[in-house]
Amino acid sequence: MAEWSKAIASKAIVSQETAGSNPAPSAKNVKNISYAALKLFTGKGKEVSWLVYLLASLFILRFVYLKAI
Repeated sequence: MAEWSKAIASKAIVSQETAGSNPAPSAKNVKNISYAALKLFTGKGKEVSWLVYLLASLFILRFVYLKAI
């Protein structure tokens, strides 16, 4: 088998494993949610943009919704 065909086959296998929607929280999502929650619960909620709270709530809804399916 030619070297180029082995490389193509290995790339196809890797892309199939990583495709799809994963409801597990990634580090970025957890960081965003915890940042918004800490600012809100420590009384410094005004220091954070409303977009941070919106994104945090969307991430939470995504986890809840995808876990329910």
